[in-house]
Amino acid sequence: MTSLDSVVDKKIRPMLEDAMRQYLGVRVEELGTDISDRLRRPLFDIPADASMPFKKAKLLFKKYYLTRLLQLNFGNVQQAARIGGVDRRSVHRLVRELGMRPDDARKELHRQSFYVRGEVQAIVQEKTERYKGAIAPQRYKQFYEHAPRLSDQIAKELPLEMPTMKQAEREWEKRYLQQALERFGPSPVAVARSIGLRYETLHRKLASHGL
Repeated sequence: MTSLDSVVDKKIRPMLEDAMRQYLGVRVEELGTDISDRLRRPLFDIPADASMPFKKAKLLFKKYYLTRLLQLNFGNVQQAARIGGVDRRSVHRLVRELGMRPDDARKELHRQSFYVRGEVQAIVQEKTERYKGAIAPQRYKQFYEHAPRLSDQIAKELPLEMPTMKQAEREWEKRYLQQALERFGPSPVAVARSIGLRYETLHRKLASHGL
């Protein structure tokens, strides 16, 4: 069972079922599977663009990674450093160097809650359709008035599924080099020149990634 499945089973599904019993007077089966499928967020998607020099592309990767990491931790640098597997001072240094504002990441909470809110309402609407004729419209109205607060609670419970910075950097580098080989290959010398790396450095990186 994944971390998301575990949280859905132990925390999120009971919250939804309690709210539905309280406001709608029904208990809907198989909510866990539906919630897991609908709320399962994809693993960290790492952008890699070999059309730009390696060092510039890597800098953009770091900014993207730290931005997403801080967003998912609502701007909490200490928690972001722990999840990312890096020293807190390193996060502060990179944030300054990249011109980022970690406090802005707190806004992600509202975006995430808005997304979850829509998914929760869609799931409940689909699953309660069969009971619609037996449930008073006023009860539906009360439930949907409660849904925003319920969705915010669910958003806070969702687990973070994201690689450490070291893992993400290695995956990004491999994808970048694969693109570079496709774009500028097959000559390693031409590839190295095109992406702004020394041939020896490129050769070492390719060997490290089995490319």
